[in-house]
Amino acid sequence: GVIGDLTLLDLSLPGTHDTLTYDLSLTPSDGCDDDSDVLSKILNEFASVIPDVIEDFIRLNAQTQGLSITDQLNNGVRFIDFRTMYESKLDSWYALHFLQSNQPSLTYLQEVRTWMDAHPD
Repeated sequence: GVIGDLTLLDLSLPGTHDTLTYDLSLTPSDGCDDDSDVLSKILNEFASVIPDVIEDFIRLNAQTQGLSITDQLNNGVRFIDFRTMYESKLDSWYALHFLQSNQPSLTYLQEVRTWMDAHPD
């Protein structure tokens, strides 16, 4: 193949940090920032006092990507930073970066699969 005897360390894979942050909701994640339960609890408590204000500020600062996952793949991204956590209130897995994603993680994985099926080479 094209890679031959190269190892993963020999390759340069273009990727994105917090790939799914283009689609963050205004709902604080159960784990907040990669499993920070204390901060998540504080954000959830303040969210009920000042609805959407804190979350909107966080979303503006937590969003590291502006393109959908399909657009990122179309632009050459081949390493996906896919951070996901089980959200107990929704009984499903969601992407996170302080806030949870708008869609369950499976939705984004299906989008990647669709892209891969359309680009088999």
